[in-house]
Amino acid sequence: MPTGEDSSASGRADRFFPPWQRDSLPDPPRLTLRSWTLLIGPGLLMAGSNIGGGEWLFGPIVTARYGGSLMWLATLTIAFQVYSNLSAMRYTLYTGEPIFVGFFRTAPGPRFWTFFYLLVDLGGIWPYLASNAAVPLVAAFLGRLPGPEESDLLRTVSYCVFLLAFVPLIFGGKIYNAVERVMVTKIILVLGYLLFVGFFLVSWDTWATVFTGFVKFGSLPEGEVDWATLAAFASIAGAGGLSNLNFSNYTRDKGWGMGPRVGAIPSLVGGRKISLAHVGKVFSITPENLERWKGWTRHIFRDQLLVWSTGCILGMALPSLLSLEFIPGVEVEGQAAAAMTARGIADRSGEVFW
Repeated sequence: MPTGEDSSASGRADRFFPPWQRDSLPDPPRLTLRSWTLLIGPGLLMAGSNIGGGEWLFGPIVTARYGGSLMWLATLTIAFQVYSNLSAMRYTLYTGEPIFVGFFRTAPGPRFWTFFYLLVDLGGIWPYLASNAAVPLVAAFLGRLPGPEESDLLRTVSYCVFLLAFVPLIFGGKIYNAVERVMVTKIILVLGYLLFVGFFLVSWDTWATVFTGFVKFGSLPEGEVDWATLAAFASIAGAGGLSNLNFSNYTRDKGWGMGPRVGAIPSLVGGRKISLAHVGKVFSITPENLERWKGWTRHIFRDQLLVWSTGCILGMALPSLLSLEFIPGVEVEGQAAAAMTARGIADRSGEVFW
């Protein structure tokens, strides 16, 4: 939290980038029962982006093999990420810059950090999720998992998914607004479906087993344990990797803290009236600004604790709930976990659930 004018820290920040400009800190939002939509922000976007990736692979694998007693690994991982997310968001609240710009302001300089982060985030740049998304789409059409004979179809669908991902970046005025609409729709559809299946097709004993597992810290299953799978399970809980740092970009583009003083990234079509400053802006340390700062920090705490962490817990718990109910004790690997769960639901409740 800013507490005073630290000229030495400011000098270090200015070493590789132009100095911060100064402006006033906007008033924080006042959250009421009527203004609950103010909670739609970075936490909801990141929760939406996290739901449907590794949670559909490793969560069901772990619960199918070991039951719900290991869900506490996800609790710890998500809790640690909340602390990291808040740190990145606080930097943006104060400067209006994404946290990566803050990294670039430190030694040994932007060139080093550019190549460093490109290297460590190479997996995030590679469009493997588009390829993964093609599998369930083709499977839903075929009624079974695609085999080698459908490789051309899978490749074509992968290209289409990849290209469609650019649509929110091209239209919508401000990119953040377009992505927000996509993620809100995704959360409603995905969590809505999973909650429907969970409430009507899953026993309450299974619910209790999974959700009590989130607080059974230190418990381990008897017998042989696949530690590599557990490590992967813990690593994909929440956001994972460098994707958490996107919170700082979304904090600025949402217009929180000093974000409105800096601007946002415009879309290619309809975004000409939106500008983005090249250098961040900070506020002077005054009693009035410090009071506003407290309001903003409370707001990002709500974003993380009420929205993001809750979304991550549900995103991990609900697919795991289904695998424990429909394929308990089954040895499954990779994409087969989601497919076998879908087949288990369909065999019991009707082919429409495939």
